[in-house]
Amino acid sequence: MKELIGFEIKKLLNKMLIWACFAGLGLMTVTMTANWLAPPAFSVQEDRNGQKVILEGHDAILRNQEIAAQYEGLLTTDKVKQILDAFSFSPAMMEAQQIEPERQRHYLHNLLFDTLARNGFANLDGSYNGTEIDDVFGPIASDLVMGYSSGWEGLSYTLIYDFLVWGCVLVILLSPVFSDEYTRGTDALILTGIQGRKKCPAAKIIASYLVSLTGSLILLGIHFLLFFLWHGTKGLESSVQLGELGLFFNTPYVISWKEAFGLSCLLWLGATAVLTSLVLLISAWAKSSFSALVISFTLFCLPMFLPPSGSQAVNLICKLMPINQMQVFYLFAFDRLNLGQWQMNVAWISIPMTLAAVVPTAILSKRSFARHQVR
Repeated sequence: MKELIGFEIKKLLNKMLIWACFAGLGLMTVTMTANWLAPPAFSVQEDRNGQKVILEGHDAILRNQEIAAQYEGLLTTDKVKQILDAFSFSPAMMEAQQIEPERQRHYLHNLLFDTLARNGFANLDGSYNGTEIDDVFGPIASDLVMGYSSGWEGLSYTLIYDFLVWGCVLVILLSPVFSDEYTRGTDALILTGIQGRKKCPAAKIIASYLVSLTGSLILLGIHFLLFFLWHGTKGLESSVQLGELGLFFNTPYVISWKEAFGLSCLLWLGATAVLTSLVLLISAWAKSSFSALVISFTLFCLPMFLPPSGSQAVNLICKLMPINQMQVFYLFAFDRLNLGQWQMNVAWISIPMTLAAVVPTAILSKRSFARHQVR
């Protein structure tokens, strides 16, 4: 069986098109990392004694971490005012740099200042506008924890887009698993062999899951390694709502980046497994590799364009589809489920959803190929 699985893995990977897709994914990873995760993408602008000081790259990361450490802890309205007052540009500096005072809010400052300004605490001139934290964040405001979130948010943003590309690569990679045998006419040879209806289909399925899940783990491993090299582990306890990009601003409960990333990894791996099972089933049912590719790609992308439903349950199921589940912030926008005295994050639903998709479709794919009518 090991030899059969190894043979099927080689068949999956031994195509120029697949390696071209891997190269495209690598290029996407490099681009996203350079834009959202690597030091050159970070910048801090400060007013020091009326002089404009610009820090870039790793120096900017260290400065943002230093500022975040100074104000880390529970978010308060007083802390918001202190940050905006402490890091606003002075009139002398703005005059020297020809910065329009009435548009200061639009200029880059630092992580905390820019986050608070984006969330509506600052006037156009950068001064505090009197908004209370309850007005912006509602009942969860007093439990939010401020800290260094820039790196974690950049990592999340990068992985979301890279997993969407990885999903497209998987569709191209896995759609020919069974259907290519029909297209080439080799199904007759396989199905008349002694193991053609048992071990061969099982080896194809196991090989597909090994390639898809191993690829996902490699993708996660590369990103986390780069992240820890550049950002370290600071900010794990800070709340996801206080990110500069606002990816998780609509999360209706308090959750730290440590918890959010654990659940995000669960969602990415679950979405990969469900997508693999879906493509395998279509590949086993399709009449040709081309039709399997078109149908798989259509079903993968379609849920992203479905309009919201009036039913919360229907919306949740739609967001658990692979392409939406890979965009993890959709699921964090749902409130936690109340189970008596215990509350559960809806992301945990991905586990039974994954099992419900993987086990039956693996069985159906195997049976469909084994019972294929050879002509």
